[in-house]
Amino acid sequence: MVAMTERAGELLARFQTEQALPHAPRIDFAPEGGELTMGMSDPCADDEQLYHGENVVLYISAPAAEALAGCTVTTQETSQGIALALTRETEADEE
Repeated sequence: MVAMTERAGELLARFQTEQALPHAPRIDFAPEGGELTMGMSDPCADDEQLYHGENVVLYISAPAAEALAGCTVTTQETSQGIALALTRETEADEE
């Protein structure tokens, strides 16, 4: 399962509203190269759904969710402003 911080949920909800998106963005593997991408492909029935309040703010394809199990969608400050980031707990973090 993939977790999400409150701040990341707020950022995704605001993005979806400001851009008037028909549905939440989706993380999946790119067809070529197998890298993870986030875009606007249609959600699938087996997608993991991350919520902010009662609204889905991010879909994650089943294969991507499996690869990202134990990760958290969070935010980080960059020179261009706040951006989404993924973090993974390590055993050192759990101690």
